[in-house]
Amino acid sequence: MTGPDSLVHIDSLSDLESLLDHPDLAVETRTEPIDAADFDAAEAWTDRVVVGVADGRGVLLYDDGHHGWTPPAFEVPDDEDALAVADREFAALTGTHLSISGVLHARRRTFTVADDDRETAVWNVLLWATPDTRIPDDPESEADDADLAWRDAAPDDAPRSSQPTSNASRPRRRLAPTRPSRSPTRPRSPTPRAWTTRRSRTTRTSR
Repeated sequence: MTGPDSLVHIDSLSDLESLLDHPDLAVETRTEPIDAADFDAAEAWTDRVVVGVADGRGVLLYDDGHHGWTPPAFEVPDDEDALAVADREFAALTGTHLSISGVLHARRRTFTVADDDRETAVWNVLLWATPDTRIPDDPESEADDADLAWRDAAPDDAPRSSQPTSNASRPRRRLAPTRPSRSPTRPRSPTPRAWTTRRSRTTRTSR
């Protein structure tokens, strides 16, 4: 189900599935059938945490040279707290840590195989945060071959859903990477680091 975006404070997020039970968060959920031959590709998708940072200068976006301008987003490895991952990886990218206000939006996509009842899920969680140290007007990325910029309007190569808003203490538009197509191929990744692990859940139910 979906609902209007509203900031939900959480102290930790070591289990993304716990968001489904949060009384104040309307998680966007989808179930999509796929062919058995596509299951391994879908299972290899990774959970991601997206960091939304904005002030009067616009929204902070990142370009790794391959995926265009997107909000910073990072893989959440197995058994790690998503908030800790966001803080650590944002610091590696920008040189400053975060004060995380909470979860602004969460989406869970479940892929099912009708023939053998397998299913796997992948999460995208948008956090709203404030850098502990002011990021310069002309920020420099700590990652190789990458750029950071404040944008009050989307660049020509920006994914549509990454268009920023300006002069806002909170976002009015979701700062999430472009929605993948229904084909279970690996989604576009705005992360500045190589994704080498995955976090997904696979289940089998009896008929």
